[in-house]
Amino acid sequence: MLMPVKSAKSRRIVELPTVCIDALRAHRERQDQERYLAGSRWKESGYIFTSTIGTPIDDRKILKEFNALVAAARLPKQRFHDLWHACISLLGAMSVTVKVIAGIVGHSDVRLTQTIYQHV
Repeated sequence: MLMPVKSAKSRRIVELPTVCIDALRAHRERQDQERYLAGSRWKESGYIFTSTIGTPIDDRKILKEFNALVAAARLPKQRFHDLWHACISLLGAMSVTVKVIAGIVGHSDVRLTQTIYQHV
């Protein structure tokens, strides 16, 4: 379901590290292939992450697939929200500055990013 952003500041241009840009470009190439294979069944939704026919992904399907990946990796049960913490921590480990990380995740105060979300 499409929801409005939380605040006016939530609508912003986000600086992304190269690794993220590269991943998004690779995703676009895969999606272009899906668009081609779907042919007339493709539904242009404007979303970056879609089903194989262009429609929005059902959030229950994402959670089911996430849980299956966690189980296949033999990791302890994870909350989907834990990916938020992991992303922030991994960006920090890649030497992305705290200011850039805070901008990506929408924190106005870098201390929040450092003290609550960034883990070694």
